[in-house]
Amino acid sequence: MMYPMYGNGWFAVAFGVLGVQTLFLGGVAAAALIVALRQQVGRAAAGHAPWREDAQAILNERFAEGEIDEAEFTSRRAVLNGRD
Repeated sequence: MMYPMYGNGWFAVAFGVLGVQTLFLGGVAAAALIVALRQQVGRAAAGHAPWREDAQAILNERFAEGEIDEAEFTSRRAVLNGRD
């Protein structure tokens, strides 16, 4: 039994175009997902980690432990406050 060609052969062309379009849109969706995940990871890496102290706290701790003297403490604090 022979099956008729739908639309003089244009059915196969339309089906092929639909397949290519599906692959293209799937690739675009995958690329968008990858970009979104990379941006999320980048934001997390650039953020302030909870285990990391800020510079002022480290400076205060070093002064309290006697690692630096008052002159060095005040000069470094001035540099930190001038940077903000």
